[in-house]
Amino acid sequence: MENVDKEFTAMQDIVKSLQGLDEEARERVLTYVFGRLGISLNSPAISTKYNTTTQIRPFESSELSIEQQGEGLITRAFKDIRTLKDEKNPATAVEMAVLVAYYLEELAPESEKKSEVETNDVTIYFKQAGYPLPKTPKMTLVHAKNAGYFESKDRGIFKLNPVGYNLAAYTMGKGEVKKPRAARKKVTKKPVTKKASKKIVTKPKGK
Repeated sequence: MENVDKEFTAMQDIVKSLQGLDEEARERVLTYVFGRLGISLNSPAISTKYNTTTQIRPFESSELSIEQQGEGLITRAFKDIRTLKDEKNPATAVEMAVLVAYYLEELAPESEKKSEVETNDVTIYFKQAGYPLPKTPKMTLVHAKNAGYFESKDRGIFKLNPVGYNLAAYTMGKGEVKKPRAARKKVTKKPVTKKASKKIVTKPKGK
């Protein structure tokens, strides 16, 4: 497991280093690195173990998704929650909770990946992301559900719904997020009491 974690870290470092370069610059860097390490993509060892043409997908800056397959084992290079938070820039704790649920479902390493989110996840991943902790993490999830981003699976356990998924994957960080409306306070009307009207009697002039 330790070796796999080192591979993930190395993949992330390489991808981050190449993201800011154009295609020609990337080729120069990779050519130099492969030459320096004595690695050839055409070598029998690599071409036999990994199908580099079909099994490694190009990455996108918004969602890291490099996969390698070998001997029936699939490993994925993942984006850490702090990097995702910096990219999406959630404006509220509710948005950050949505981002945590999206991260756990889509981008987390296999050992952390899950399709549901609970109070403990808010505490753990808010800290990892460097995002201020809410006073009541449990209520943050409830507020996210009331805003229409989660569906409730069990008491204290929530799952990202399509609205929440689209917010995290496509809308957040682009200035298009519509803030959920605050709940209206109920106003109790006081009973109307009829007051007796006083009649004004005017005397006729000259009498």
